[in-house]
Amino acid sequence: MILKKRIITNNTTLPTNDVAGKFFKHLDKTIIWANSIKQANKFAEVLRTFDGLENSVLVSHSKNDDDSALMDKFKTDNDVRVLVSVNRGRMGWSYTELYNAIDFTMTRNLNSILQMMARLFRVSKVDAKKRKYFCKLISLFN
Repeated sequence: MILKKRIITNNTTLPTNDVAGKFFKHLDKTIIWANSIKQANKFAEVLRTFDGLENSVLVSHSKNDDDSALMDKFKTDNDVRVLVSVNRGRMGWSYTELYNAIDFTMTRNLNSILQMMARLFRVSKVDAKKRKYFCKLISLFN
């Protein structure tokens, strides 16, 4: 994965998980929508190797979270900063303190994309002026 590559600066090689760990320590609540359960589990596995994220990543999908309890834990537990989800939290899910959303689903369906973006339209009750970010990844070759 890209996150596992090394960064070379000033003749010093730093593992990216150190750099990412520093980044993630300051990351606000983030949801990552994965394309498959396998991809979601791999994302979580890699993210948990970063400093500060060892116990801050949850995965929610049909095989491990029938009643969406992990989705609720993501909302209520301030120590959990990243939720990796498969087919969850895209429509009809409301969480005002969600600040970042990353879409790895590869969907090109405009309605689905707009639904995911809309998860960030809810104004934060803690900091109404805080910026929220949406990242959509696509493949140009499929």
